[in-house]
Amino acid sequence: MHVHGDVNATLTGSNVVEQKTESDAVTGTVTFAEGIQHLEIYNTDATNQGLFNVNGINITVPAAESFKASYGGTPRNTVTVTGSTSYILTRYE
Repeated sequence: MHVHGDVNATLTGSNVVEQKTESDAVTGTVTFAEGIQHLEIYNTDATNQGLFNVNGINITVPAAESFKASYGGTPRNTVTVTGSTSYILTRYE
C-alpha cells in the first residue's frame, strides 16, 4: 500500500521583506529593520564595481551584475557600500 500526503514547506529566504537603494544610504551605510540573513545585491552602476560589506563579509559585485546569497558572519542590520554609486539591496526572510 502506498500513501501520499501533502507536504507544507516554505523556502527559507524566499519572501521579500525590505528593499533599499543608494538613496537610503547615510555616509555609505544602508540600514535595515532587522539583521540580514538573505540578501540580493544588484549593482545597477553601469561602470563601477561595488564592495558590499554584509555581516562583516566583503562581497564584490561587478558593474551591472547581481548577487544573491544567505550570509553568515556577525549578524548586522547594515550594509556598507563603497565603489558603486547605484544599487538595489533586497532583504529576504
